[in-house]
Formats: sequence, C-alpha cells, structure tokens
Amino acid sequence: MRLVPTKVKKAAGMNPVARAIARKRLQTALTDQKIQLYMLEEGAECTMMCFMIAQMLSALVDAAELDKTVGADNPEVRVMRGAISACEQMMETNRFARINIVALDKGLDAAFALNMRVSPEAFNRAWNAKPRFTG
Repeated sequence: MRLVPTKVKKAAGMNPVARAIARKRLQTALTDQKIQLYMLEEGAECTMMCFMIAQMLSALVDAAELDKTVGADNPEVRVMRGAISACEQMMETNRFARINIVALDKGLDAAFALNMRVSPEAFNRAWNAKPRFTG
C-alpha cells in the first residue's frame, strides 16, 4: 500500500464513514512503511521512500500550523520534524542509516496521532501545496 493521499470531493471528505475508512487506510499505510523501514539494510538506496515519508510528515506539520486548534508547537509536530530531518539526511546520500530508524518510527506514530486531530480542510490545503516527486 502506498502512503499517498488521494483527492476526494468535499462531500466525501466530510462524510464520517469516509473519514473513518481514510484513517484506517492511513494506519495500514503507516504500518506498511514501518515494515519497509525495518526490512531495509544499512546503506540501501532510500531516496524515494524517504521523500514519500518526509512529504507526508511535512504536510501534516503544515496542516497543524494551519489548524489553530492543533498548533505548530505540540509534541507530535516536534517528533515529526525530527523524522523529516532524518529523511532529509538520508536523501542527501541516498543511503539508509539504521541509526535513524527510531526517529522515523516515532515520526510515523506521531503522524497517525496528529491525523486524528487535524482538520481535513487544513490537511487538504497543506497536501495540495506540496511539490510532487518527478523521479
């Protein structure tokens, strides 16, 4: 499963059942990402995976800043910023460093926790402002 949100119509995004399904899919995707992280060997190529993780985490950080009920200074945001930094370091070298696995694991956990509180509108605005990976 890919860790990439898809665009939906506003009516679908406001439906509580659709939101529950989306949260379950996110949880599954985050779990799949964690499994991939733990299966990577030291020094393996990781640019694309790190980019996808960093993009999702930075969208949630930006959404938290947009959503005034959550704010940019809560603990989940700080943990996710640390995970983004770890991703950026590995993307520079295109080599996976197992020393960063704890930061990434905690960042993905924080992403799921924060996703439960951030408004869908804020996440949608933040996600649509992100650049896309072109290869």
